[in-house]
Amino acid sequence: MFHVKHRVRKPPQASDYPSEDEAALFPEAPALSIEKEGERQLDQINEALHKEHWGTNVLALILTAGPITFIGLQAGYYIGYGKFAPTNLFIYFASFTLVAGLLSIGLKIHEHLKKGSWQKKQESDIRESVACLPILIAAARDFHLSTLPEEDRKIDAAGYIIRNSHAEAAALRQAIFWLTDDIDFANLIVERDVANRYGTQNILNPPLASSARQELERAGLGELETRRPDIYHWLLRRVMGRRPTLQEGLPRSEGFIERLLAWTDAGNDEILRGRDLEELFTLAFELLCGREIPQLRFRYFGESKIAEVVERLEKYRNSYRVAMAARFSRLKALARFLEQRNYIEPSENKRNAQEIYEDVCTGIDALCRDIQNLKEVKTARDRRKLLHKQHMLAEIIKLFNELILADKRYRTQQDNYFKAEWRWKAVLRKHGAQQTENADEEPSGTGKLDRPLFDKSFRPKGLTIVERQINLTDHEKALLSQKLAPLLHRHDVKAKGISGHLAHEPVKEIAVEILNILDPLIQIGDADIQRAIELSRAPNYNSIQSGFSAIAKAAWGKGLAGELLNDLQPVAERAYSKLVHQYKFDMSQEDIETFCERYNVSEDRLNAIREHPPVYARMESSFYETLKTRPALKKHWQRTYIQSQFRARAAK
Repeated sequence: MFHVKHRVRKPPQASDYPSEDEAALFPEAPALSIEKEGERQLDQINEALHKEHWGTNVLALILTAGPITFIGLQAGYYIGYGKFAPTNLFIYFASFTLVAGLLSIGLKIHEHLKKGSWQKKQESDIRESVACLPILIAAARDFHLSTLPEEDRKIDAAGYIIRNSHAEAAALRQAIFWLTDDIDFANLIVERDVANRYGTQNILNPPLASSARQELERAGLGELETRRPDIYHWLLRRVMGRRPTLQEGLPRSEGFIERLLAWTDAGNDEILRGRDLEELFTLAFELLCGREIPQLRFRYFGESKIAEVVERLEKYRNSYRVAMAARFSRLKALARFLEQRNYIEPSENKRNAQEIYEDVCTGIDALCRDIQNLKEVKTARDRRKLLHKQHMLAEIIKLFNELILADKRYRTQQDNYFKAEWRWKAVLRKHGAQQTENADEEPSGTGKLDRPLFDKSFRPKGLTIVERQINLTDHEKALLSQKLAPLLHRHDVKAKGISGHLAHEPVKEIAVEILNILDPLIQIGDADIQRAIELSRAPNYNSIQSGFSAIAKAAWGKGLAGELLNDLQPVAERAYSKLVHQYKFDMSQEDIETFCERYNVSEDRLNAIREHPPVYARMESSFYETLKTRPALKKHWQRTYIQSQFRARAAK
């Protein structure tokens, strides 16, 4: 049986978020309503832990000492002695209850007075976390830019501004100028942005997509489409006079959580990609501001053995995907390391893992030849050069060992997934799936496992889509702040971040702490959770400036997270693909219509997925699965490294 369990949530009200006018005014002078909303957001988290209903306590005491004691005493006395209790006995028990209750309330009052300073500290921790996380987002972004060559630095910096829906005219003009060195073209884009902002687009008649591309070609930005397609996409929209919207948010980097977890284990910065730390701080801030990330999971209700098979299949499928992404991520880290040192051509646009692997091996061979050519180490300069090359080779060998470990984990998860898939196919055959003429072919449907899409019975049975939300409760938000605030205070993040003197090492230390805190709260190490987070859109927090108050940041954090549409369409399409291609589920026309209505998916799109499975349904990808060679360190790489160590020692 297939149906959907979901939790009904009250839709966000317009009053919950900053208005458009407030958003426009905010960079210069935060509106009073935004400050009030931020204050309410912070107080809500704190009050949830300390709320004490004194009126209820007093009323309960009066009722207990009065009618409840009287009724209980009279009933018990009558059952025991066959007559009602005397008045003096009731007065005794009522007085005892009243005195005990008053003492209890007195102790509670004493406890609250004693905990007053602790409560203030907790309020301070929450405000500190809300104030500092946007600063850390900006610091991680700035550090990423500092590691890039000058040309790439300008492109990425311009991309941040272009994606900002609240970017001021001066900032947008500067971003376009960084990309084109053409102030006239920059002014033209700003004019279109102003016209779009104030609803006067028809004055300028912005171009269509085809002519907008021609304008970018004339401005010398044609190659940006292949070099940085993400920034080109946002720039194309700006040329067409269309600003980014808060509702669409920003895409997340695939595999960023896994890379961060691997980085904490290995301690090697080369594993990370540019925006990984920024995305971690963004995730922590949006969860702290009340973001709920949707997730769809498959479960089977009914026979325990079938439920176990489904659970294992879901678990190993997600683990297999994460392992694939991890292996490719380690390979890209090696390629980036060699690119930055000019040993291979840029591979950013290469999506074939086998080609990237061959380039990496060629680059390492070239480095080894350079080391071997340094035969005579006579001067201090020669020795420094040899040590530099030796250090590079040592880092490469470390990264290559990470790739080998990732490949082993990938093959282990691949075996686990194939076994789980084989068990599911056995379940299909055993439970009456329609058999094909060829016994070796896969069953075409789930037979007896098929049920109506929505089951109205109290206890569901069969294959079920379970909708859940990844979020933090108020208690968990306070716990996150409580553990994070001492580290933020120690590194003086607020002051150093605003002045621009926040070093990278404290930022990395805080990132590790956030991962350690989030792991038990939302199980961030779980492959299924990682997939759900990475498929969701991140709020566009580029509008929040470091100098804003904690109250204003809380209001904007909640507002931007609330404006973001929790679009389940991509997640639902993947779920449908798994239903028809992995679980072999036969959906009726009524089921499909209900599925489309619930998840805002077009029926034509579902039909296309059924007829032509996308790559993620086939568990293969042009840039993950094309690595056919098993990674292995070549002997002459290790030999070259050992020889360079002896030569460096001999040259002392």
